[in-house]
Amino acid sequence: MFDYLWGTPAESAFEALHSIPGAAPTNYVEIGSVAGEDAAVPASLLRSRPFRLSGSGIGSFPVDRYLVQGVAYLQVLADGKITVDATTYPLEQCTDAWNAGPGPRAVLTAG
Repeated sequence: MFDYLWGTPAESAFEALHSIPGAAPTNYVEIGSVAGEDAAVPASLLRSRPFRLSGSGIGSFPVDRYLVQGVAYLQVLADGKITVDATTYPLEQCTDAWNAGPGPRAVLTAG
């Protein structure tokens, strides 16, 4: 999961995750904190499944490595070496995308 909000929304996500018995391992990446700087992580969530909490942002990775990796990644994209099995849906078909189930990644598009 990628969390751009943190704060109370993160706490709600933690509670929701905890309520799913037998759920798969979870990688939770904190990226931003527009909803608050603090969020309580329930100890019971940490005991209920493999749960990895990490942060990502400018401070978590040296800028020079961002640049090197960014250029390399853009080249791989430009060379067409990365493909993603996806089905696009216009924003108006958000419900269809949500209900698509397993299979190709559902991608919402504007316009």
